[in-house]
Amino acid sequence: MWRWKIYFQADKLGKQFKYASKKKIPFVVVRGPDEVEKGLVTIKIMSTGGQKTIPVNQLISYIKGYV
Repeated sequence: MWRWKIYFQADKLGKQFKYASKKKIPFVVVRGPDEVEKGLVTIKIMSTGGQKTIPVNQLISYIKGYV
């Protein structure tokens, strides 16, 4: 089962990625002003460092593909 964690502090992305790595969180979902405007999310896969930007309505399907 997935457990979601939300980083509520207004820190730089690098610090948030370090936190995710330390906690062994497999994905980080980024939704900044540019993504919101375009209806997108950016997913960073922590194990590889790769990232992909997709439509927000495909987020659950994309992550389920890794389960």
